[in-house]
Amino acid sequence: MGIPKYHKWLTERYPDAFAEAQREAADHVYVDINSQLHDCMRHATSKDGFFSHLFTKLDSLFRTVAPSKSVFLAVDGPASCAKCLTQRQRRRAHAQKDAKTAKGGKANGKGKWGKGGKGAPAGPAAQLSNNMLTPGVPFMTELTRALEYYSASRMAPGGVFARCEAVTVSGAHAIGEGEHKIVSQMLRQAARVAGEGRPAESHVIFSGDADIFLLSLVQSACRRVRVVSERPQEGGPNAGKRKRGMMLQIWNAEVLARHLHTELTRGPGLSRKASDEAALRRDFALCSLFAGNDYLPELRCSLTPQKVWEQYLSLRRARFAKSPLVEASLAEEGLPASHSEGGWALDVGEEGSAFAVEPYEHYAFHQPLLLELMRAASGG
Repeated sequence: MGIPKYHKWLTERYPDAFAEAQREAADHVYVDINSQLHDCMRHATSKDGFFSHLFTKLDSLFRTVAPSKSVFLAVDGPASCAKCLTQRQRRRAHAQKDAKTAKGGKANGKGKWGKGGKGAPAGPAAQLSNNMLTPGVPFMTELTRALEYYSASRMAPGGVFARCEAVTVSGAHAIGEGEHKIVSQMLRQAARVAGEGRPAESHVIFSGDADIFLLSLVQSACRRVRVVSERPQEGGPNAGKRKRGMMLQIWNAEVLARHLHTELTRGPGLSRKASDEAALRRDFALCSLFAGNDYLPELRCSLTPQKVWEQYLSLRRARFAKSPLVEASLAEEGLPASHSEGGWALDVGEEGSAFAVEPYEHYAFHQPLLLELMRAASGG
């Protein structure tokens, strides 16, 4: 789910960073599969129907966003402990909704199978539920195998992956959420390119999760990164109405970074060095997270996170021109041992290489700026 109302705020404040996708090409394309699974499950009446709908959606996506070198399909695996409570709440809600639908007890009298639940199948279709899309459930093993079949079949001549050198499926058995797997894979690709001395390659991420915007923004190894998401088509001049169907919307991380610098550098003494740009991206990500996400609670204060960002810009321009909120320093010890000893990267045999692309850094708050920002947020 990501950050509440984050996409709407970004599109309203930085509209130039978004564009409708007609056709896009990239060296590497990454897909957060879970953003597709729940929609397929809602429309499916059988397992075969579910997989058929999923394959059709993926084919449509890859005809719009064409990969030339690799594809990475990521399914959510076991998440961190910080998200366990959120997952339990969502799955309990799904179970209660399924029970009401089966009894025809929804508030409006209509369920997935029509008014009063009439026409609901009594066979295998009745067993379909969004809770099947949970790591550890047998259905997820079937899903991984189906995605492997899909990938192999589409690499044949004439398939959507015919030009690709490799297609990887990271199933629900691999630890980590889809967006985190994607960023780690993207960093590995960047490491290979840098190690071989080749020019930088382009990366497109397909995901509906707001967290992926921040993850792609704060990483520094890849500069040609775009995020593609599926959005309802607006109904044009008829306010409040929508056309049937969806559109693909492209978000460009570099365009957003330029807008952030434009906002900040209106004040004197502010530069656009690479280190300053990286610091500004980190600060923007931190202020965005004040809205809360699947791992962190919302910061309850007198200002919305959007207003906190406005206050941050004012303070930086007026009093803290050379001091970012989050200060970084390179760690002399290099890659921490914990990154090589465990984690999902080890599970897929990478021995921590996903983390070795960027220097290991220590982060610390610039306390005077943090205190002023929190004072403003508390209404003081």
